[in-house]
Amino acid sequence: MDFKKKLEQIGQQPDMILIITDEQRATQHFPPGWEEKNLPTLTFLKENGFSFDRAFCNTCMCSPSRATLFTGMYPAKHGVSQTLTEGGLLSPQEPTLDNTLPNIMNVLWADGYDVQYRGKWHMSKGVAPNGTKTNYDDLTPADISLFGAMGWVAPDAGEDVNPLNFGGGYANHDARYTAEAIQYLKEVKARRAAGDYKPYCLILSLVNPHDVLAYPKSAGTSGYHPDSWSGREIDLPVTVNENLLENKKPMAQEQILINMALSLGAIATPEEKLNYINFYGYLLSHVDKEIGYLIKELYKEDENGNKLADSAIVTLTSDHGEMGLAHGGLRQKTFVAYEEALRVPLVISNPILFKDQEIKKSMALATLADIMPTFIEIANVSNPPTGLAGTSLLPIIEHGTPVQESILFTYDDIKAGSNSNWTIVKAANRIRCIRTEKWKFDYYFDASSAYFKQYELYDLVNDPLEITNLAYDPGYSEIRMELEEQLHQLEVDKLWVNAPTDVFNTVKFN
Repeated sequence: MDFKKKLEQIGQQPDMILIITDEQRATQHFPPGWEEKNLPTLTFLKENGFSFDRAFCNTCMCSPSRATLFTGMYPAKHGVSQTLTEGGLLSPQEPTLDNTLPNIMNVLWADGYDVQYRGKWHMSKGVAPNGTKTNYDDLTPADISLFGAMGWVAPDAGEDVNPLNFGGGYANHDARYTAEAIQYLKEVKARRAAGDYKPYCLILSLVNPHDVLAYPKSAGTSGYHPDSWSGREIDLPVTVNENLLENKKPMAQEQILINMALSLGAIATPEEKLNYINFYGYLLSHVDKEIGYLIKELYKEDENGNKLADSAIVTLTSDHGEMGLAHGGLRQKTFVAYEEALRVPLVISNPILFKDQEIKKSMALATLADIMPTFIEIANVSNPPTGLAGTSLLPIIEHGTPVQESILFTYDDIKAGSNSNWTIVKAANRIRCIRTEKWKFDYYFDASSAYFKQYELYDLVNDPLEITNLAYDPGYSEIRMELEEQLHQLEVDKLWVNAPTDVFNTVKFN
């Protein structure tokens, strides 16, 4: 497929739509055919696009991963290493995203795009009028515009366990965000009908399936009906009863397992566990339906048979995955480097570009950090920033050529699960991980050196569920040493590289 020639048919600056869900892992452990039956929008985008079926987030949690997606940089460079919490003063212990760094939004804005943002933000905060605290409620459209994106509508949502911030239920922020995005598409149609054409980049950031954290404590009181979790189409993961300590897993995993039961509510019985995983499945289908409303608007034909979808490249992904009770009942995505937490959907879709494409998916390694350089190449950005950690994925689409032999995952959010500036995990609690086609190796460390390092090594071909930790097996010392060297080189290349050049020194975003 000559992808570049087909891109020329659309135009030098095709419209771009980026859809981000929260906590949607690549479909794992679910029954065959579940995705096609329950996620029709995702299925449609895959049928009319290209799916990267081995895509990963570069970091967890929400704020660090989103900042990495938008900047193409790791937290070690963009600085957002901790999930932003509500309230409190701005602090070096909880850095927010620097609006002077190049990101998808200001790069496209500087190249003539109308960049619009709708939905969950969670990369910076607003400052209260009296200056005594910082809150999501104080975040304004003017604050977001400093990053190169216009049209954002307050309030932010989906940052915590407060039902008022949920994507569904009574709060139902995802429906509002989707309606705002649809309204923008209608405005684009009207302007273009009047002869006013300008390429746009629309970002729709949705909260769900993040609401899964509401079960068991607040799901029933936040507007979700028991039918949302009473289904039994999805069974429990094979590793639900794994003994983490017996399997030589890092101590942080056992500690966060206990903490989640205390903070989010215990999920002890088989019925409660089935409720949890089926509630997650319900939320996946719920957010897929919201996305479907936007895609339906995009594909509506005017009286001349034209539709916005023809000139729009839609990218769908998520900021990270969800453990879903795998590995002894772990939830969320904290202090782990398992596939359930790292693997995310990543689809690039357009009805013209992929109409005659024979191969519409790949198992080549891809990451969220690759999205920004991919967008830059698709949009023919005239003065792209250099030094990005990611790489364009177009060679995979065009020729099936892998662009990387391994990926780097980092985890630095030591305050995750805590309501203070102190970690609740009294063990090595930061992670550096390399993932290749066959192997995954990581080490847990404590920056203060108060706790000893711990290691994981998995043979992903023979042990795809990551049950047997080979890191302490003498028979695998040679491969461990090789992976340690490769991981160190990735750290040098991806984390210690000079920050991307700022091509916007004279540009101000008002």
